[in-house]
Amino acid sequence: MTSFITTVYAVLKVTIKTGRLISLDSSRIYRLWGAGSGRGASGLMKSLLLCSLVFPCILSLAGEPNLVYLVRHAEKVDESRDADLSFRGFRRADNLRYFFQQIPLTTIYASQYKRTQKTVLPTAWDKRLEVAVIDAGQSQQLVDQIRRQSGQTVLVAGHSNTIPELVCLMGGPELVIRHGDYSDIILLIIHDDRCIIQRFQVDP
Repeated sequence: MTSFITTVYAVLKVTIKTGRLISLDSSRIYRLWGAGSGRGASGLMKSLLLCSLVFPCILSLAGEPNLVYLVRHAEKVDESRDADLSFRGFRRADNLRYFFQQIPLTTIYASQYKRTQKTVLPTAWDKRLEVAVIDAGQSQQLVDQIRRQSGQTVLVAGHSNTIPELVCLMGGPELVIRHGDYSDIILLIIHDDRCIIQRFQVDP
């Protein structure tokens, strides 16, 4: 449970640093501060209320849950089948590294395409981890592999069609990732058949 507490603490620090905490259940963006709008205190209170409701439920679980971060690959240079990242995509991949700087990771997965592997490569370098490549069509196999051992914190780089599939397979709600949406980081907190989901954003 200690590693889980560390991860939660790191996530909260990242949330405060980026100013964004998104709840999929309410589909609302909670900004922790506004530029002179006077909404900062209100946003902070909403975020703290959300945490006060969610985290006691998590801590009451027996054993350690799995934490699964899902990200779509960053922007690609063209529409070819195995396209590389664009300049903006490389910037986003580097910012992703900063998001995970204080979050311990057990394993990093990516599909067989260059764009997913290069999206998580800076994070893998920071964590001194190899990127485990799994075919984009093997979502169920990936879920089975993650569920096989409790207490893991993993990062998965996928695609606009595979991420919603993974969320559903892990017990989360249906969601849609729009064509031009690359900012979301989806966190699934999984224990047995229970799944708590949060959504963050990282800009390039």
